[in-house]
Amino acid sequence: VRRIGSLIALATAIALLGSMLGLFLSYGLDSPTSPSIVLVFGALYVFSMAFAPHGLWFQRHSLPHREA
Repeated sequence: VRRIGSLIALATAIALLGSMLGLFLSYGLDSPTSPSIVLVFGALYVFSMAFAPHGLWFQRHSLPHREA
């Protein structure tokens, strides 16, 4: 994201999605709300670290560079 307005909109959407998923998870599992939200955001963090353009998944599954 190259513009601050787009970055703010994206961050707001991710925060809303994570909070709602945490609320639904806590309701469905009959568990406390705050820890459920924290678990959802922790999972989103791990997902973003694994599948970022230079994340763990792409570092392990990228093609080796050939020397010329």
